[in-house]
Amino acid sequence: MPFIAKTGCLTACALLCGMVIGWVNQPTPTTITPEPTVIIEEHVVEVETGIIPYYNDIAQTASDEDIYILGCVIRAEAGNQSFVGQKAVAEVVLNRVMSPKFPNTIKEVVYQKGQFSTASVLHKYPPTDMQYQVIESVFQENEPALPSDVYFFATYPFREVYEQIGDHYFCY
Repeated sequence: MPFIAKTGCLTACALLCGMVIGWVNQPTPTTITPEPTVIIEEHVVEVETGIIPYYNDIAQTASDEDIYILGCVIRAEAGNQSFVGQKAVAEVVLNRVMSPKFPNTIKEVVYQKGQFSTASVLHKYPPTDMQYQVIESVFQENEPALPSDVYFFATYPFREVYEQIGDHYFCY
């Protein structure tokens, strides 16, 4: 019996030592490099990979008021649409800001006479977290969903249509 006890003890000790040695000799796990992160400070968007987001110039110069107004327009015009539909509305506004055919700020574009039917009632549509997420997403993207010359949208096709997203037709 003492031999079995010693053998059992030796076996357990050998097994434990083998486990410790096996654990110590395991290869170091490889580090997975995360996707490039985007740092948003104020409205400045910096991509660590060196790729500049498409709407970066607007993101850098937009005031808090501009961001708020953009959020209001997105909610008023497309609050009942998908995330993609809301992004497309934001892109229409930003495409206009970038174009020499329209004013140079979000506020001026939104309040330009006869352009956005909801401009006079934006105070009724304060942005929610969803609209701020839409804005952040648009400011981070390298390639927008809409071409830069898509300046209009409506619930009916009234110009040359680029694409229909949800209930809106996005037009040149």
